[in-house]
Amino acid sequence: RGFTRKEPTPINAALNYGYAIIRGSIARSLVSSGLLPTLGIFHRNQFNAFNLADDMMEPYRVFVDSLVCQMLDHQKLQDGFERSHRQCLVGILHAKILCRGKFYPMYRSIMRTIWSLANVLRGLGDGLALGVFEKGESDGREIYENFGDV
Repeated sequence: RGFTRKEPTPINAALNYGYAIIRGSIARSLVSSGLLPTLGIFHRNQFNAFNLADDMMEPYRVFVDSLVCQMLDHQKLQDGFERSHRQCLVGILHAKILCRGKFYPMYRSIMRTIWSLANVLRGLGDGLALGVFEKGESDGREIYENFGDV
């Protein structure tokens, strides 16, 4: 209620910080997979060097949104956006993400998504491997951190 994205509030600062963390991880994965982050699918801005990163981060925004909502539920953003909040948001890269039936830390799920995009663009693979938002934990399933699991 009364929320605007550009208003300088602790909520917007937390959202923007979290999105920047994910965007950076996606940009690194794009470059390491041989894709050009400048060439977007839906985002097309000649002044944006990360159009494709912006496209590919859309499915991952919900994870930041959820974490910021949890911060709000626990009254953590009442006094402003502080160092401890930034540390919590950086930790999102280690959140458990379901991707094609297995749980991975987010940074690995992002890598799987980008590698699957590269394969699709090369005419290989069977579609995008997108991280799925699961409100619960991994239900005891193993979390795959090995490069061989990608």
